[in-house]
Amino acid sequence: MTLIKWRIIVLLEQLKKVTLVAQELGLKQPTVTFHMKSMEEEWGMPLFEIKTGRILLTDAGRRLHRYALKMLALQEEAAREMRLRGGSVKRLSLLADASCSSIMASFAAFALEPAGYGIEWLRIEEETVMHADIHIRERQENAEADWLPLPDADLRLAVSREWAQAAGIQAAQAALESGRPWIAPPAGSRLRSQILSWAAARGLDLEEGHTVPDAGIAASLAAAGLGMAVVPVFSDSRLAEASSSVLPDPSRMLLLPMNGILPYQLELKLGARLPSEARLALSSWLQSPTE
Repeated sequence: MTLIKWRIIVLLEQLKKVTLVAQELGLKQPTVTFHMKSMEEEWGMPLFEIKTGRILLTDAGRRLHRYALKMLALQEEAAREMRLRGGSVKRLSLLADASCSSIMASFAAFALEPAGYGIEWLRIEEETVMHADIHIRERQENAEADWLPLPDADLRLAVSREWAQAAGIQAAQAALESGRPWIAPPAGSRLRSQILSWAAARGLDLEEGHTVPDAGIAASLAAAGLGMAVVPVFSDSRLAEASSSVLPDPSRMLLLPMNGILPYQLELKLGARLPSEARLALSSWLQSPTE
């Protein structure tokens, strides 16, 4: 589930009309309808129904609506913190189209601070893709010249430290075989595909308990004992510092190695209108050796 889908559910509960939701989001009506159908296919049950010309949520839709409110509140809180981090009136727009968007927002804030810029964290919507100053996404198979690779991340299984110690869990496979629910990345993401391929190769059947759009949120839920989540762990010291400002305290969360899983790869694109001093700060950061 992406943030735009969470917003559609919340707005439909308020406005009851697809046309009004489309206007509120700045999208075309067929796009909203497509997302609604996609959600029902993803969850395998009807979420919406039409009564007297209005779009209403089914019982399943109302249950999902409560969760959507929580997800949007968490995202807004994280975005607000990232906007405040820069401490400058100069803002650059960031589109983090990845399953670890909060970590990438933190990275951008740290990297831009020396140049005196803060960030404005954009939601992933049609009109933002073409106009973002900085765009970060999961690395694509066909490399494009204007996309710059970011350092790879190892993938680890995040679990509640208290639960793992009580259950005597010391390895990722044992944790996944325990029956605890999987806090999954959204459908269609490269991170989700990597996790499922790794699990299938080991004969593991993951029980999906939650689907959340961001690894930072997933890690927080895992640390609270609500399941298990796979999170990227960067060996690059600068990205590790950015991650530490987002992920739960290590005293609450245990990160278990997932032997044999492919590294998580991301890439970055700088917008044509990015100011030269900000471009230099990011380029220098990417080209400088890590400590």
